[in-house]
Amino acid sequence: MARLSLALLGPLQVRLDDQPLSSLAYAKVRALLAYLAVEARPHGRDALAELLWPEQPPAARACRSTAPATPRCAARHTRLPAQVSPAALVP
Repeated sequence: MARLSLALLGPLQVRLDDQPLSSLAYAKVRALLAYLAVEARPHGRDALAELLWPEQPPAARACRSTAPATPRCAARHTRLPAQVSPAALVP
């Protein structure tokens, strides 16, 4: 099984099987991954969208592509299902 590790102090560092993961180009994707790792419990998509885009009305937040894409990305490296609601990382 692949091993995903995160270093959260300082700049976020993500490693998969001791190799740096550089595919997390967007700051909101990195923030969401770090938040889910630290919180270690499921969160609904609406709550995560509110956290990442507090200035946007709910309808606009629903159209964002970062939050839906992140679970699919993480599913390749963890046991997180691709279509998950609520979202969480599974150790």
